[in-house]
Amino acid sequence: MIEIKDIIKDSKTKESRFLIASKNLDKMKEAFFKTESIIRKALSESRFIVIRHHNDVDGYTAGFVLEKALNSIGYSRNIMRSSSRTPFYDYTDALRDLNNFLSSRSSKPPLVILTDLGSNEQSIASIKRLKAYNIDFVIIDHHRYDKENETEALSFLNPHVFGLGSDLNAGALATELALLLDPKLNGIKHLPGLSGVADKSSGEDVESYIKLSGYSRKELEKWAVVIDHETYYLKFPERTEILEDLFIPGKKNTQLISYLSTKIEGDMEIVRKATKKYSKIENLGKFKLIIVEKNKISDWEYASSKIIAIAHDLVEGPKITLAFSDDSLSYRADGVKFSGVNLLEKLKNEFPAAMLSGGGHDAAGGIRFNIASGKEILEYIKNHIKKI
Repeated sequence: MIEIKDIIKDSKTKESRFLIASKNLDKMKEAFFKTESIIRKALSESRFIVIRHHNDVDGYTAGFVLEKALNSIGYSRNIMRSSSRTPFYDYTDALRDLNNFLSSRSSKPPLVILTDLGSNEQSIASIKRLKAYNIDFVIIDHHRYDKENETEALSFLNPHVFGLGSDLNAGALATELALLLDPKLNGIKHLPGLSGVADKSSGEDVESYIKLSGYSRKELEKWAVVIDHETYYLKFPERTEILEDLFIPGKKNTQLISYLSTKIEGDMEIVRKATKKYSKIENLGKFKLIIVEKNKISDWEYASSKIIAIAHDLVEGPKITLAFSDDSLSYRADGVKFSGVNLLEKLKNEFPAAMLSGGGHDAAGGIRFNIASGKEILEYIKNHIKKI
């Protein structure tokens, strides 16, 4: 049994030896040390650690590897990890975390780690609600952020703070942090490449992580699809063993990927044919606009969630894809100067009664609105895109 004294270390005496040589990671070195120090302080105080992560592959990777690191250094009894179906810290999830703390009758408020979520304005009400009970936050994310979220967290580990983009994804950041917490942690060097491929990240750092993983991009893509499928259906607090079998290479992992990838591809081929038939493609000169009504194509839960990705792959070259339903819209952009984040702000000003919200990156994300405004919202977005 590892005693608490073995967990507490002075991070100032450590060197930042990242998995890859990266000027971007080097820029974030002190932020990594600060985050590690805050987590270690919480461990030394025997505080409960709550890990909240988005429920996609990147988010699950981040949450899983942080939990694995804390388990590895002997802190397994005081951890709760759970996923969020929204790309922000949902108010219901926040109240559930608060309720769990109050029910525990502990005099020590927990440290909440938000990863692959927590950076935008949709999370701020949840964060402030819990801070009223002296609950502290660490945010490990790679989405565009609001300044208030940064100031509300004890530590804010986000590449955008350093003028970087979103390609150093949450899974990569969390893996590097996990290795600071436990440098002896083995069998996880493939996780940044896996989560990067799943999150459609690009750039030198991602390519270095893919090379480090020992797998080809195609192999990682196949693996990521299986994890994406399985985590989509994890609508309950899952045991860590389920994630171990999905994320860590081994006999069972190989069998799962082989069986499930064949099954998933069969299901997706049916939806792919439907998406191809019913998508509308408009040539706007510099790029193509693809529009698909996803709720009219499929009511299969997992397959429906991938319709925008399927539609986006229908054409080559610069393109923008919109997949919409009565009260929501997803967007993807490639090779086009398009910002979904800025578009959302314009929509809020133009349609104050539409009850707009959203999240994601400039080139990939989602927007929600009330059903009454749906047609107006879609027309506005189409006209906005045609002016690019």
